Amino acid sequence: MIGSDLDVHLMAEPFIGGDVKFLVESECELLLVDSYDSDGDDDVRIDVLRLDEKEKKWVKLANLRDRVLFLGEGCSFSASASDLGFENGNLIIYVNGKVSGCKMCVFQLDQGRVSLVSDYPDYLKLFWPPPEWINRLHL
Repeated sequence: MIGSDLDVHLMAEPFIGGDVKFLVESECELLLVDSYDSDGDDDVRIDVLRLDEKEKKWVKLANLRDRVLFLGEGCSFSASASDLGFENGNLIIYVNGKVSGCKMCVFQLDQGRVSLVSDYPDYLKLFWPPPEWINRLHL
């Protein structure tokens, strides 16, 4: 962190892990989403960590509760699942550019499982017809 006095302050020890990292604000907390490249569609690993400012370290989360994280190259954000009309949270939604045609994917954090958004009609309503901001999401 760079203070108003332009001094640099360490907020957390560096986290070494996956291949692609995203910073996302969720309910006034800073999250680090760490994804690991995979060769297959179903072989996905994504870890979510929360910044513990007091201990200056990243703490792995097992559950996002009601939150849904949206990850993209130029924009990553979180939303309440209940506000979106989703039955459950604890999800990460992203565009998988490695899948033919750049498919929208849903990663269920507690199950470690990825599926296509098209497998969830309720989620699909949010994206079809595709809003312009969806074209900016690429993982």
